[in-house]
Amino acid sequence: VTGVQTCALPISPIVAEELKGTDIMVGAAIGFPFGQQSSAVKAFETAEAVRLGATVLDNCMNVGDLKDKKIR
Repeated sequence: VTGVQTCALPISPIVAEELKGTDIMVGAAIGFPFGQQSSAVKAFETAEAVRLGATVLDNCMNVGDLKDKKIR
């Protein structure tokens, strides 16, 4: 993927509408900032971000689990 991306927190349909037709992608951070949400919550955040116009998603892993070496 090439192009420019912007990230709006929280994702706003106004941003998506204003950037429609440009080469700028609308990004959304899922599980930001520490990724402590459950997978179900992250799935909801993902669906909501796409519904609101996000075209790029950045999923944050669980930082605490990473530090505790619980992520393999």
